[in-house]
Amino acid sequence: MLPGVISAESGFPKFAFGAAICISIFSGKKNTIQGPVAVGKALMSSEEMIKCGMKGKGVQILHILQDELWTFGRKEAAPSLDVDKYLKNANGGKEEEKVDRNEAGDVAEALDEVHIENEDMEELPPEESTGNQSEVEAPEVDPDEFLRKVFLCALRFHLPKDQKFPMDVGQFYATVILKAVPEGQKIDMKKTKYKKFSTFLNQVNESAGEGGWFVKVVSKKNIDSITEFNLSHPEIVNAEALKDQDPEEGKTKSGKVKIAECFTLTEASLQDLKILHPSVQLKKGEVLHQNQVSDLVKDYVNAKNLSKPGNKAELDDTLQSIMKLFTPVTIPINEISQKLMSRMT
Repeated sequence: MLPGVISAESGFPKFAFGAAICISIFSGKKNTIQGPVAVGKALMSSEEMIKCGMKGKGVQILHILQDELWTFGRKEAAPSLDVDKYLKNANGGKEEEKVDRNEAGDVAEALDEVHIENEDMEELPPEESTGNQSEVEAPEVDPDEFLRKVFLCALRFHLPKDQKFPMDVGQFYATVILKAVPEGQKIDMKKTKYKKFSTFLNQVNESAGEGGWFVKVVSKKNIDSITEFNLSHPEIVNAEALKDQDPEEGKTKSGKVKIAECFTLTEASLQDLKILHPSVQLKKGEVLHQNQVSDLVKDYVNAKNLSKPGNKAELDDTLQSIMKLFTPVTIPINEISQKLMSRMT
């Protein structure tokens, strides 16, 4: 998470959306940095991280120390270096830089914090290292109207079907909104009347018309999070694509590894699934992708005619027993999927 990032005195490193990131652990007590302990890709550029106030999730973790991929290598422990030596090595032997402990505050004295370093950014393939190449705004386009069109397009074409909530506003902007921006154009928030994307989200419902609302945003400890989208809104359903939609988008390209979150069936979760689908051919210990779990829930909801607007479902007796809610209520379908996956390993 971005609130735990510590920057050197030389400033925050510059990198693009999708850039390779390595993560190390800083110990304030020992004045050491251990790592890398994980690698991943940036969910937003360094500039966007700073603009969002270093809040929310900044890196999608792809590989961590001692995971299954690690077992195929030399199985070495992560090195632990003195901070000064670490920064000197990171700068290619240049003059040493001191860690700015003022940014870590008192927490650094009691807890290990996370240090993010960009590594070999220039060697990445262009499509991965640059993310969205939006440099020139479309001529004669109203900034407010353009932002609204991108927002609607993103919800229709680019929001993952298995999106988990709550979702950080900064993460939504970086991983969903920017994907909908046509090549050669960009969103310039300063030219809009909103100035900030979070302000746009808080006001966009005012123009939702008969559909009622587009998005629900909650603010806790000055962090804005999205809890739900109204994907059945007519403007979202009929939103136009602002660029050609790649039918292969999201699929694994040849020669690349695709890492997906999977779950192992436990006895309790297997019983839940058999309640929903008595004829399901699954057994304890079997591994399911999160999309498979979601599909099983949606199949049950549709078969029982429990579907409600806004990707919600009315709980019948069976779903009430699974959710441990013994009153007829309507909840988001993804909450049912999350409940099932919470009982898996």
